[in-house]
Amino acid sequence: MQNIRAVIFDLDGTLCNTLNDLGECTNRALADFNLPLHQIEEYRMIVGNGVDMQIRRAIGEEKYTKELADKVKAAFKAYYHQDYLKYTKPYEGMEEALNQLDEMGLKTAVFSNKPDEFAGKICRELFGERFVLVAGNRPGVPVKPDPSGLYLILEQMEISPQECVYCGDSCVDIDTGKNAGIKTVGAAWGFRGRKELEEHNADYIIENPIDLPKLMKELTAR
Repeated sequence: MQNIRAVIFDLDGTLCNTLNDLGECTNRALADFNLPLHQIEEYRMIVGNGVDMQIRRAIGEEKYTKELADKVKAAFKAYYHQDYLKYTKPYEGMEEALNQLDEMGLKTAVFSNKPDEFAGKICRELFGERFVLVAGNRPGVPVKPDPSGLYLILEQMEISPQECVYCGDSCVDIDTGKNAGIKTVGAAWGFRGRKELEEHNADYIIENPIDLPKLMKELTAR
């Protein structure tokens, strides 16, 4: 029997569909500097590696400079501060999945590359105080797939890598879990899809949020 005590989640594309708000706010920031805009669907591959990389990809390498990126990032953050919950909502079935994990006595937490201020606000407003902790990107902690931030969460939760799983929708999440020695669960409903999760060797892949409690029951019964 595996002694799994916690599930740690990615946020964007895993707990919540944030794509429209991220894309729209980035496009508004790009427009302020007369830069080409992107289709919302393109943001599936633009976001995921932290806001600095998001802005760099959105600007494009031909036009990128650090000075320009800093200005676009500031504009994006201002727009996102206003509209981070315009369209964002939990994926269908996520609330029920979290309820079932709670009933099983499993702790839940969030580790995201989203700036910490936004990660905290979104989780509080959509999920209340459900999570043991929510950690976004902050100074001094490298972005995923570096596992440093995940180690900090494990330390705060007083659990070992063997006692939890990390659930995310992208290669960034799967690589992060593997770098930390944590079993990974691929969220095929998210931004990147099953193929990317398979290519990065997710330990398990599920199609819907409600499949997660079922998987946890299977793992703890083994």
